[in-house]
Amino acid sequence: MRTVSRLAAAPLVAVALAIAPGCAGDPASPPEPPEPPGVLPRTGTLQSGSGSPPERVLLALDAGQPEPHDGGGPFTLGPLPEGQHAVRLDIPEARCAPIVWSASGVVRGGAVTPLELAAECDSIVPGPVTVRTTGDSLSLAAGARVMLDGRFYDRIGVPSVWTLPRVSSGDHRLTLTLDSTTACAFRPDTAAFSLGRVADTLVFGLECPRPSGSGTIQVDLTMRVLGIGGPSPTLTVYLDGVPLQAAVGRQTTLTTTFGSHEVRLAVPPGCGLGFLDIPRSPNPQVVTLTPAAPTGRAWFNVVCIWP
Repeated sequence: MRTVSRLAAAPLVAVALAIAPGCAGDPASPPEPPEPPGVLPRTGTLQSGSGSPPERVLLALDAGQPEPHDGGGPFTLGPLPEGQHAVRLDIPEARCAPIVWSASGVVRGGAVTPLELAAECDSIVPGPVTVRTTGDSLSLAAGARVMLDGRFYDRIGVPSVWTLPRVSSGDHRLTLTLDSTTACAFRPDTAAFSLGRVADTLVFGLECPRPSGSGTIQVDLTMRVLGIGGPSPTLTVYLDGVPLQAAVGRQTTLTTTFGSHEVRLAVPPGCGLGFLDIPRSPNPQVVTLTPAAPTGRAWFNVVCIWP
């Protein structure tokens, strides 16, 4: 799993504290016209590298409740009375974190007091992006390489479900690649996505040419009857949906092509598969034949209660 280093600190967010106009001169004299509030100097916006600024920040003045402000600043708070004031910064987005989360300054009449707060925004945000592969696991024992935007990320097995927990925001392209000696291919082998607007799962199906040749499946069919009599000494088994006959008490050989095959037994009425100390056999069973392993086996333990 790769690691992502945190980005450098963002430029500073300026917060201006403007005050209410003060009074000067003799109290009996008419009040002087108020001084106009200052203008906030633009010292920068909240950004960092490829990470976009936060959509909203929360600013709390003195001991008050946080109030939302859109964008990355600068912001103006006021007018305020003269004296010492403090501002506290918080950012709801998980990818951003304040590194200078509070600042204080003395507000004086008719002036703007700049305060500097700083935050760090990471371009890495929680994904997740889930990749699912389908296909014959024996055709690709080494798995496939996961390439994210042209760079190796990890390996994934087939079939498998795997999650990339953290992916950078924006548009991406995920590709599964195979060794050059592999005759198989993924359909599709590439998927483009944008984090936040991506389907829950990216699905890649592995397709492999079926090897030429044939193998055999040995069907072992045993039967125990509780009672007098019993069903027919031959039972029907389905090989990939095709009905065939298998003899009870001995081995039946089925010839078929290489690949994965389903063998299913048609269980007679009044019978089941396994009972007490007799192991229960699965039904259906999947048998895979390859040039390296051309012979497979399917077994069924039939138990009948016969009147």
